Amino acid sequence: MLETESGPVMEIKWNSVKGRFSPKAHLRRLAALQHRKLRKSFGNQPLPADWAEAVARFDATGFLWQAKSVAGRGIITYCRHCRTAALIQFLSTPSDRTDPRIRKLLASFRDHSDSGVVTWSIFDIQAEVPDHFRLKSHRLDAGEFELVFSNKKQQITMHRWSPAAILLQRYKLEELAQSRLDLDAKQAPALKSREPGIVEGDIHPSSRWSLWQYRLQRKPPYRCIRVWHAAEKNRILSVQLAGKSMIDRDLFTMVCNRYEVLA
Repeated sequence: MLETESGPVMEIKWNSVKGRFSPKAHLRRLAALQHRKLRKSFGNQPLPADWAEAVARFDATGFLWQAKSVAGRGIITYCRHCRTAALIQFLSTPSDRTDPRIRKLLASFRDHSDSGVVTWSIFDIQAEVPDHFRLKSHRLDAGEFELVFSNKKQQITMHRWSPAAILLQRYKLEELAQSRLDLDAKQAPALKSREPGIVEGDIHPSSRWSLWQYRLQRKPPYRCIRVWHAAEKNRILSVQLAGKSMIDRDLFTMVCNRYEVLA
């Protein structure tokens, strides 16, 4: 939801679709959620020509609703390639004319990347993650961010800690990694200083028995970890790639190299 001082001006929602997608059925469900007077004004609306041109790459359906003090006009898009449906609506007073900037905004809308990676920018961090990983969970606490992405076989966990100067007065980088990444006494020595300000290591089962122990504990037996000090930004970053089989080092290196602090 985006808003100005006078109130909300735009809302966007999206989700992946399983099975057949019907925009008309979705609009009926949206209308059913409204109170009676608003429900009567809720309905399909042909897309303006400039809107239709802007979203020509999608299956698109327009809608319109109007209340006493606010009106909404929007669009439901569906991408057959990535099977993502999105609802984009613009809120205004009933007397407002359509903002000409909307066409430019709709033309910029993307629900998947043609490059095979997705860029995530959150507060002061930015990362590029392969598009077959989905955001599983996130935590944005003061001093610590955590983003977790997963697919069927692997999981990427990213951290950002600050302020680094205070943390590194209390802990060495290896100690911080051990405590924050839940490494036991046997796993911790796997992390080595690769160069000043960077520790990195691979964790893997040492025997068939230890592999079964990981599986019984429902923990991924293979992990690659890198923790580094972004000194000029006073941050500490980490990437962990974990999975049930040997880790693709090229993938791990790519994710690490494309994770950074912006400010």
